Amino acid sequence: MRGTSRLWTGRYILILLMAFFFFLGIQILTAGFPAYITDLKESPTEGGLMTTVFMLSAIITRPLLGYFMHKVKLALLNALALILVALSIGASIGQDSLILLLCLRSIHGVGFGILSTVFATMATNIIPTKKLGEGIGYYGMATSIGTSIAPMIALSLLQLASYYYMIVFTMGLTLVTLVISLFIKTPQQSASLPVNERKMTFQESLFDKDAFIPCSLTIFFTISLGGVISFMGELGKEAQIGSSVPFFSWC
Repeated sequence: MRGTSRLWTGRYILILLMAFFFFLGIQILTAGFPAYITDLKESPTEGGLMTTVFMLSAIITRPLLGYFMHKVKLALLNALALILVALSIGASIGQDSLILLLCLRSIHGVGFGILSTVFATMATNIIPTKKLGEGIGYYGMATSIGTSIAPMIALSLLQLASYYYMIVFTMGLTLVTLVISLFIKTPQQSASLPVNERKMTFQESLFDKDAFIPCSLTIFFTISLGGVISFMGELGKEAQIGSSVPFFSWC
């Protein structure tokens, strides 16, 4: 795809849809799990653990993923990770055990760490070089839209329906993402990599000093974002505007 100047191809549009549905589903869980556990256990601390375990699992997964992505086909890795996430979401239906839900959230984190990286790699592999900035911009917009409206949907489902319907809805989004991914033919990424990158050792793939500053900025941003998303529902209750909180996330 790098040999063509067309950005809006069928594969690119499918990747945008896939990223949108996945980020929408995973961020619904990020907002919904802490709210559900806080109400169930009457403990904001235990609710916050849901987000902490999720993010720690994603953080641990990503350094290891960079090396293995060159060993396994992206399509296979993508499908396996989506199936893992879908099964773990389904397993949380009807569960109120904190330990079990924390384990399931760690699996969600592993899936998020894998899929967020794989989706971005799939997108950059097919975006024409001359339109790389534009293509990545639209890809980022697709993930941002999903992330932005997810808390509103999660809190609305918890208020108007129940935890059960939130989980079923999220599992449905994951399955839709899986179906879309089956229609995307991905090029073999290792064939286009430079020789020195293909020979990169496992230790070298764990850390790149050039990424230190962007990573630091991302850490500071996501600390504040994660805190807002995780405790938005409880803050609304304390301010006695619980029914209006879902609209805050949309704004």
